[in-house]
Amino acid sequence: MAQGGTVGKSEAKEIYEDIIKPKLVALQTQAKNFRRASLKKGLLKVTASSAIVAIGIYAGILPSDISKLITAIGGFSVARDLAEALGSIGTNPEEVRNHNLYFLLRLGRSA
Repeated sequence: MAQGGTVGKSEAKEIYEDIIKPKLVALQTQAKNFRRASLKKGLLKVTASSAIVAIGIYAGILPSDISKLITAIGGFSVARDLAEALGSIGTNPEEVRNHNLYFLLRLGRSA
């Protein structure tokens, strides 16, 4: 190739198998790990928010009028945390999106 020659089918396959495929697999693994970590983090936030509100109300620490307000605020917080967690599932981190082979990763997913 450096001398201006052409690349045949077997050479192209060898280049793909030896160089491109391992990089694509690593990029795909990085993206998958990011999505998994984001989902775990979001679910942990939702669980913690729900537990704090539930414990406060169940234990009777809060007066009944304030508990309704806290429940409403906690519900919004839980919904926001859940929306963030679900939104992060479909996105890839910036270092994955900026990778030179990201277009191939996207192309492989759509095929």
